[in-house]
Amino acid sequence: MNTITPTANITALDFWHAFVPAVPVVSPKDYGADWTIGMYAVLHDVQARLRGLWCQCRKHPPRTPPDGANGERLEIDFLWFRRREDGDPWHPPLVAIEHENGWGSDDRRTDFWKVGQLAVPLRVFIGYVRDADTVDAAAQDLKAIGLRWNGISEGQELLILGHGGMAHAGFRGWWRHQVGGVWQPLPAPP
Repeated sequence: MNTITPTANITALDFWHAFVPAVPVVSPKDYGADWTIGMYAVLHDVQARLRGLWCQCRKHPPRTPPDGANGERLEIDFLWFRRREDGDPWHPPLVAIEHENGWGSDDRRTDFWKVGQLAVPLRVFIGYVRDADTVDAAAQDLKAIGLRWNGISEGQELLILGHGGMAHAGFRGWWRHQVGGVWQPLPAPP
């Protein structure tokens, strides 16, 4: 397992390179609640690959966060922090992640918008469309919304979309700098 110690902020590429190999290892099954539980396992695996992070998220059986606490803050699915050596729970998050399992464009837009309002170094949105033919149109829609937001100077955003019936390598990703950045495609998973 490749790991990164967060001496600096986690980048969109760091996250993508940890996410892509985690999906087939954990292999989410089906859609709906089972898929969401599987994706929580994937994201906890990503957290483990990006060592040194502490997680605040909803508890999803069968796995609880190995380093963190259960319960959403600010109604965000995942907030990742540097490890809490001092026990102080009020450090600012390094990463905010929203995972939206709904197929509808309003569901995607709402959660993409929600994560985009946070002043964190890395904002991540993972969502889905019904079929592969609509991934690009959904990405364009979300990227246009994201260009309206404020950001932090060193911050980045990561947009990950999957589609119904996809294999584990079916995710596509785009990233940008939060301030003045142009959305760039990420390499396809192997």
